[in-house]
Amino acid sequence: MNLHTVPLLSTLVFLPLLGAIFVVFIDQSVSAKNARQVGLWVTTATFLLSVALFCMCKDYSGPGFLLSERHMITQALGLEYHLGVDALSLGFILLTTFFFPLVMLVSWDYEVRELKFFIFLLLVLETLILGALCSLNLLVFYIFFESVLVPVYFLSNLKKESFQEDLGMKNVLYTLLGSIFLLVAMLKLYDLLGTFSFVDILQKPLSLRMQLFLFTGFLFSFLVKIPVFPFHTWIAHTYSNTHAPVSMLLTGAITKLSIYALLRYNFSFHDAIFVLGPYLKWFF
Repeated sequence: MNLHTVPLLSTLVFLPLLGAIFVVFIDQSVSAKNARQVGLWVTTATFLLSVALFCMCKDYSGPGFLLSERHMITQALGLEYHLGVDALSLGFILLTTFFFPLVMLVSWDYEVRELKFFIFLLLVLETLILGALCSLNLLVFYIFFESVLVPVYFLSNLKKESFQEDLGMKNVLYTLLGSIFLLVAMLKLYDLLGTFSFVDILQKPLSLRMQLFLFTGFLFSFLVKIPVFPFHTWIAHTYSNTHAPVSMLLTGAITKLSIYALLRYNFSFHDAIFVLGPYLKWFF
């Protein structure tokens, strides 16, 4: 069977979302353990699928992306559903899918307000992270990448006796600041090349001046979300005011998504890396 004819990546990305929808319909009278079990089984199945994908692709050494799925949504906005993986994204996918079952197990004995909502948010969050890791369209990546803020906003507040918005709002405001740099850089790139396709962008030459502009915009956006000094103040407050499983998830999966984005996109601007690379040691 030709792997390119099977939507394996779509299955991987949206399997947790299907689990989240199923959790919504679990009867309130049913034991809370049922929601936890659904979450654990779905995240474990997603992890096993990612291992299978890794085994399928591990011997591939050619150029380009594997298991590509590409469908145009709207030509006018340059929006297309384009997924694909390579060695870099596969490593982060394995890391992400490995962490979510661990988070489910660690949270097993925690008393969580609105448990079904908690499991639902975790599963939706996994879909959003995997979507960002697999996306080869910058606009779709941006949608997945920034949508991560929504479940993180609610997860950050579930520890409180009564829902308060201060902690989640602080996280959102910090990260939205970085999002502005990313959005401006993406729009400039689209204005210049007429596409959001990362594969097409790689094949088109960019001047050094433009690469420096794009590199800087992408860099500041990702530095806020990693986070590194001096953009790190929001993370300590979050760790001290959330459940241990949520803090674990922030460290093991969400911040790693920004590291992936930095490696994927910033390091594609080769001339800019040559000029600005030595100065990155200021942040790392």
